[in-house]
Amino acid sequence: MNALRYCFIILAAAMLMLNPDKSFAGSQSQSVDRPYVNVETIKAAMKDGKTIFVNWKSKWCGTCNIQTKVLDAILMDEPIIAEQVLFVSLDWDDYRDDAFTRRLNIPRRSTLVLFKGTEEIGRLVAATKRSEIENLIRTAL
Repeated sequence: MNALRYCFIILAAAMLMLNPDKSFAGSQSQSVDRPYVNVETIKAAMKDGKTIFVNWKSKWCGTCNIQTKVLDAILMDEPIIAEQVLFVSLDWDDYRDDAFTRRLNIPRRSTLVLFKGTEEIGRLVAATKRSEIENLIRTAL
């Protein structure tokens, strides 16, 4: 019995370490829609003068997945931001060699770039700290 109890405690601790902000009883990861789009969609939004947050990412990228969780948390905590900024994703595997990506000198997946119209306001490369990503977003608000 003690061995079973010990295994349960280890398992519970491991689950909390993997997801410290949520209880594991019935928790579901929530995400805010940041669709994968094509370059033409981004260019049209830029031309319309919109504030747009572009995330060059890959589904298999660990850093990208952490960024996704951080962005989810920010947008779940402050949904008003999604009303002021258009959040979209470009699939790095599809657009790494695209002229748009090259013209912007995007060095790698996990690059986050904020635009106001056609003007780049700021960027982060491989950043995963919530404070850094929030600071980037707040430059447009």
